[in-house]
Amino acid sequence: MSTPVERILEHLDAVRAAYQGGRTHQQAFDHLVSTCPALAGMEYNTFRTRAPLVLEVAEWLHRGYQARIAALRAELAEAKPETVQPPKSFEGWSVQIGKDGYTRLYKKLGGKVKTLYVGRGWNEKKARGLIVHVVP
Repeated sequence: MSTPVERILEHLDAVRAAYQGGRTHQQAFDHLVSTCPALAGMEYNTFRTRAPLVLEVAEWLHRGYQARIAALRAELAEAKPETVQPPKSFEGWSVQIGKDGYTRLYKKLGGKVKTLYVGRGWNEKKARGLIVHVVP
């Protein structure tokens, strides 16, 4: 057989509903006994002493989890890197972002189109380094 606290926790929503409307402990207990047979075997004094404490702890936990979830969401929002839009052209090279999300540089050199792969996102330092190796 389960303890009174375990039974109150199992039927926490019913206990909360029993206290709605400013009911006293006795009124809430009578309402629960008539609506929830699992709590019918509990003594009134046991219910009176334990139910308010269980409800209070459940509320603290709920508020604590809500605060932690909000903190994690804010932390995730801050952690997202800023997306830097590349320029349309860079040092005479045409800059394009492909459908795959990768940035490439294009330029016609010696009658042929040269393509330089920069990578995901825009990195000016990397683009400059690639151009230096291609252009004599």
